[in-house]
Amino acid sequence: MDKIRARKFASLEYGDPHDFLRELRKVEAMLTNFDVPEKVRRLRTSGLKSEREMRDAALFCVGMDDRFHLGVRFAATEDEDFDFVATWRIDDVQHFCPVQLKEVAPEDLNPQSSMEDVLRSLAKYRDQRDLTIAIRLSRTTSKFDPVLLDVPKHFSFAQLWMFGCVSVDQSTWAVWGDFMDISRRPIMTTFQYPAG
Repeated sequence: MDKIRARKFASLEYGDPHDFLRELRKVEAMLTNFDVPEKVRRLRTSGLKSEREMRDAALFCVGMDDRFHLGVRFAATEDEDFDFVATWRIDDVQHFCPVQLKEVAPEDLNPQSSMEDVLRSLAKYRDQRDLTIAIRLSRTTSKFDPVLLDVPKHFSFAQLWMFGCVSVDQSTWAVWGDFMDISRRPIMTTFQYPAG
């Protein structure tokens, strides 16, 4: 990562993804007392797109934090090539990771959405070697077999991860990857949606 980009990332305001999700859960709980349209409750309106992306960014960061125990934090920033930046510190070095979010949409919203289509759409990022791609699986994850995922060999971005809910009550989530690490099979790590 070049120094100019690192300085830009260092100037962002980073937050704790656990705190963000706890606060969001409080709002969700309050909304159950009101007659709110389902698309609003699910953050599926165009006006709530940035809130949905921040929830997904926070979920991904919580999963990565549970996996690597690095105190991952995140900052929203809209760039042509990424949706947010994750950061963590190891010893005296602050690390920054630009992340592009993608999604396999829920069947009720887009029955044609598929993992293959999402993977094809990543071709435009192939020469961004410091970019991480995080794909949210917004469908039943019980049928997802990471070993069968056919990741194109020409991709050269830094990392490729999948994440999604693995419980009916939305309390347990999982992150799979890194699919760019061809030296080993993708590993699944489960984590809890922050509560309380």
